[in-house]
Amino acid sequence: VRESIAFILGEIGKEEFTQPLTDLLKVRNLDVRKNAIIALGKIGSIEALDHLMHILEEKNSYWLIKKVAIDAIYNIFQKNWYRVKDDEKKAIRCLNKNIAHLIDYLGQKGEENFKVKLSLIKLLEIYGGEQALSALIKRVNDFHRIVRTYASNAIKKIEERLELETS
Repeated sequence: VRESIAFILGEIGKEEFTQPLTDLLKVRNLDVRKNAIIALGKIGSIEALDHLMHILEEKNSYWLIKKVAIDAIYNIFQKNWYRVKDDEKKAIRCLNKNIAHLIDYLGQKGEENFKVKLSLIKLLEIYGGEQALSALIKRVNDFHRIVRTYASNAIKKIEERLELETS
């Protein structure tokens, strides 16, 4: 039942559902947690970011839950990036803090599941700047070829974007 409720709340997509959904992140059932995470990503409230980032730090988090959390974080960034462009200080601080945390995570967690790393690389390719390059360079030597390829492509795209910004 909670799994279905989480799904429905995400489909409705109102910000007022953020708190009840973050409460569902504490449930042990993977399907309930997964649907709550997806719903939080669909709603797109930056208030959910700290809760989603916490999932990455949990030692016993299943890789699929981490991947879904990163995808939800990506969706939240997509829905809120305009606020950075509008120079909203609170949003800028929150998003930059979380980007720094994700860069750190990618740089330090080489043993992480490759699908989790791919989701992180995809996010950093778009929202990471020069500070993301060092973590991405570490993944260029990753065990998985697809991670190496994604990391190389992300580095190229970030460098191209930085070049355009400076010219």
